[in-house]
Amino acid sequence: MNYHTKDIAFFNALTLQVTNLNKSKQYYEDIIGLTALNVGEDFVDFTTNGKDVLLRIEQPQNIKAKNKYATGIYHFALLLPSRADLANFTNSLISKAVEIGAANHLVSEALYLKDPDGVDIEIYADTDPNSRTWEEAMVTMTSDPLDFNDLIKQVNNSAAVKLPEGTIMGHIHMYAKSLEPMLTFYRDALNFEIVSQFGAQAAFMSKEKYHHHIAVNTWKGSGAPLPQKDEAGLKSLELRFENEEKRQAQIKRLEDYNFEVIKEDQHYTVNDPEGNKIELTLGV
Repeated sequence: MNYHTKDIAFFNALTLQVTNLNKSKQYYEDIIGLTALNVGEDFVDFTTNGKDVLLRIEQPQNIKAKNKYATGIYHFALLLPSRADLANFTNSLISKAVEIGAANHLVSEALYLKDPDGVDIEIYADTDPNSRTWEEAMVTMTSDPLDFNDLIKQVNNSAAVKLPEGTIMGHIHMYAKSLEPMLTFYRDALNFEIVSQFGAQAAFMSKEKYHHHIAVNTWKGSGAPLPQKDEAGLKSLELRFENEEKRQAQIKRLEDYNFEVIKEDQHYTVNDPEGNKIELTLGV
């Protein structure tokens, strides 16, 4: 099953603020394997299929370094079409001697990297949905070691340096000072269903029984500061809707939960309880 179709409102793109545009551009092109689609004096849009923007980076004036103690984004995760694609990407990183983290989550196999500003990036491939274990509407996930030896056997393009065209934004994972207000927003107002939860520490939420489209954790602690607008890190997430009717229904639901939706022309934004900006956009 495809859990990221146009009729499912999921987080399909994001914008990051960076301290050095050229350095970040080189990293996302040469290490991650994205392709620059639009390039301006203070921004770069990245794609894998030549038309859809997955990531925008911007360098505002007087931008400060990312506060590693603050909440905000934990990681964004790019979902590859197949395990062979993950093997090809792994092979590319090995050839470049790139330092990585890795895990087998049962629902997926994942690599973890860190961009020049300290934002974590997950590159992953899903396992067969039919192999997942569900108990009382909760999916089993772990962080077991990744079997690199078995993964590398799947390499089918040793020359691959770019992410494949079918790569999409698989999920977003956020830090928060407190879990419950974020659940009110993402679970109740945005209508994502909890599919895994670890007490008051973390919750994984999705639509259509995916293992997660959005996750929130409190691992930074309740005293963690919020990220500031003049710091590197997340600027905004994009939540895309299939049509105007669905977008307006979502706006009404947000307002019913007392979240203010800001409208400028046909551009709608809302902030989650931690101040993370979400753009409510329409699909093509």
